[in-house]
Amino acid sequence: MEELLRELAGLEAATSFTAAPTPSTPSSPGKRKPTPPSLPHALDALLKQLDHAKAALAAGGQPQEVTRAVVSDVEETRRAVEDRQKEGARAFTEFGRALDKTFANGLPSMPTLFTSPSARTALDRSVASHLTRTGSYPLSTVLLTESGLVLPPATGEHFRSLHSILASLEAGDVQPALQWAGENADWLHARGSTLPFRLHRQQYLRLLFACSTPADARSALEYARAHLTPLYPAQQADIQPLLAAVSYLPLSTLQASPYADLARDATTGAADLAPLFTREWCARMGLPNEPPLEVVADIGGGPALSVLETNRRKMAKARNEWSSVNELPVELPVPLRHRYHTVVCCPVVREPTNDENPPMLLSCGHVISKEAITRLQKGAQRVKCPYCPMESNANQALRLYF
Repeated sequence: MEELLRELAGLEAATSFTAAPTPSTPSSPGKRKPTPPSLPHALDALLKQLDHAKAALAAGGQPQEVTRAVVSDVEETRRAVEDRQKEGARAFTEFGRALDKTFANGLPSMPTLFTSPSARTALDRSVASHLTRTGSYPLSTVLLTESGLVLPPATGEHFRSLHSILASLEAGDVQPALQWAGENADWLHARGSTLPFRLHRQQYLRLLFACSTPADARSALEYARAHLTPLYPAQQADIQPLLAAVSYLPLSTLQASPYADLARDATTGAADLAPLFTREWCARMGLPNEPPLEVVADIGGGPALSVLETNRRKMAKARNEWSSVNELPVELPVPLRHRYHTVVCCPVVREPTNDENPPMLLSCGHVISKEAITRLQKGAQRVKCPYCPMESNANQALRLYF
């Protein structure tokens, strides 16, 4: 699914009427051609060149030279437009290939879904909640109006507050996030969260690097005394470099010091705090860290459908069918970020391992569950590996931790 989304983004960029031309990167000269300008950009550039030619003629320029320049500009614009069209055609082709690769076997034949009023209402509510959560408020408002649904007012207010704080972090302002952290200080402390320290650290660095000499760092040190001192017992190793960095002011000197990483954090640190803040905010609200509809689309809309359809056809050809309700016939290619549980499945007991039945490493290097060893042991000390012909001593099996 990631490849399909990547090609879709490339297609949107290649066919955009507003995208500006992208120069080639200096790190890879000659390997990648610059992206041609969009049609509006190319025509706007040509109009400016024609205006310059008109001004040159009015100023007494040579008509032959001005005409040659205009012809050259028109020819260059024509080539740029053709290159843009070729880029769009190539992007269409690549997207089609990615689409065929992702859904190689087509979508499975399914009965019509969401036919009952309750199912349609549930679907509309899920989509509206997703749009509200992701900040697409105009679309959410239109959907709610057309469907006649009403979300709890607090839902929209909470997410508007979240996106407002995230926008401030992207702009380098940590004050709204600090205010939220102060209002939820007890909960964050009980959770053992590092968010308050990370926010105060960022604010301290902002104050520190506004100083030109160590003597000017009074405001930064006062801020550290007021807000970092209570956090010192738990964050001692991280706070000490912050205080030592005062000796290397100004910023130009600090960038060549052992604390140069603090200078980098001061410029990008606030934006980097957005994922951590989102995670803590969602936990405080009792919500999953990722939008549920996005997770469902990533897992179900990716290669999972093709894999299930392929195996369904194979089993139908073999005149067999999957009868278990709680299991799938094959392992699905789930993205790593959506693997919330262990994927070690014992081939003997045919169940995932857990704390009560942990994975065990045999001397041959294969892994089975502890319960499987008990079954295969049958009162003896030797256990025959279900993967290979080797026998192992059951007492020498090692528990694995993931």
